[in-house]
Amino acid sequence: MAASFQKDEEGFDHQIQMPNVLSPDLLLTDFEQAEKFKEELAERYQIFLAAHPKVFDFKPVGTNIFLRKENALPINHCWFRLKDKIDMPLQFHHQLLAFVSDYQLLATASLPHRKEIAKTRAYYASLDHALWFHRDFSINDWLLYDMKSPSASNSRGFARGSIFKEDGTMIASVAQEGLMRKLKK
Repeated sequence: MAASFQKDEEGFDHQIQMPNVLSPDLLLTDFEQAEKFKEELAERYQIFLAAHPKVFDFKPVGTNIFLRKENALPINHCWFRLKDKIDMPLQFHHQLLAFVSDYQLLATASLPHRKEIAKTRAYYASLDHALWFHRDFSINDWLLYDMKSPSASNSRGFARGSIFKEDGTMIASVAQEGLMRKLKK
């Protein structure tokens, strides 16, 4: 993992625009979505529960990646925040963001292949993960993770992400390369 830190300094300021997606208040949590599929996709449901970082609330915009059975463009959006609020210095918020930024990013590269993955399975492992902090934020507040995967080949997936506050302020950028290996049932 690589991470970027610096002291506050005056300078130029611009950012990309936050995607226009539903607010977290209008969405189901990933657990609420998964409950609907726990009998139909029993094995996948158990894998979802085992892999879930339970200290965070997640509200996918659309169906959670792990529940999808149809191919889609490699674009994913998910709101998240810490479940139990903390009153800690910004560095703790950075550490928690570094942890949660790994969740679903690489899986975004699997979206064009969900039909095949639904019939078999896939193994994911992070190989390289970089995170850049741009602006201050609180991990207690809802943050939007905008994830895209420009490429997957040779059992590797690559994905990039931008993280925004609800007001549209971009707070971080992420890039990840990882192993995406097909598994037999």
